[in-house]
Amino acid sequence: MAEEAKNLPAKTDETFPFWLMDRLDDELIVQELEGRLPSVLTYHFKDRTTGKEIWGVSKSGVDEATAELAMKGEVVREIEMNMVDHETEALFTVKSGRYLINKEGTKEILLDTKFGFKRQSKLTTSGGSNPFWYEQGAIKAARNASMRLIPKTIIQAVIELAKRKFAEGNKEAVKEVDDSTLTPNNPQEATEMVQQTFPDAMLVSQKLTDYMHSLAGCKTLAELATTWKDRYQDFKALPKEMFDQLEAQKNHLKTQLK
Repeated sequence: MAEEAKNLPAKTDETFPFWLMDRLDDELIVQELEGRLPSVLTYHFKDRTTGKEIWGVSKSGVDEATAELAMKGEVVREIEMNMVDHETEALFTVKSGRYLINKEGTKEILLDTKFGFKRQSKLTTSGGSNPFWYEQGAIKAARNASMRLIPKTIIQAVIELAKRKFAEGNKEAVKEVDDSTLTPNNPQEATEMVQQTFPDAMLVSQKLTDYMHSLAGCKTLAELATTWKDRYQDFKALPKEMFDQLEAQKNHLKTQLK
């Protein structure tokens, strides 16, 4: 137990608040699955040492942002989802697209596509079995893909909306996060949240996205095999969880191209 605790992100670690926000999104997803409508749009964390304030958009906030984008004639849709299943966790990959819809709703143009990734534990923070791991992983991977497609101006507008609602008395619009909220048991999730969910703190290498697109652009099995062979050493240089996601993408494409 002591050895495990030594590997956890410290409460002073800059990734810690993002881990907490991710865990809180788990709770919001369960609320939706149980038929309750969560009203939390944003998470707010203030570093006690530096005084720095961090704002993150919740899963419900991303839904609000996609609705706002739709009012401007652009719709975000999930195109496909892949999962790599392991004993205690699963790796999810979701491809989403941003479509321009005409006023009549009869024509659409695909403007952009992005991948979202999520490493989801099958265990709860207390170490028990998590019955919602599949839904949480898939929904959060879709959330991460949507975040990469939604303009930052709209994300910021959702944060400002939450601030106004909070000031007007709706205290549920903003969830205050502090280091006593949860105790992390998966330090890799903290880094993942910084990399994938919060654009202003995005640290993830562009390589993974580039490699995903290079595979997705293959039109034949032969082209896919050649791309995989030619870039295999580059792929293997990625962290194992990212390589697993690339391999899952390759296997999915092989099935589609047969």
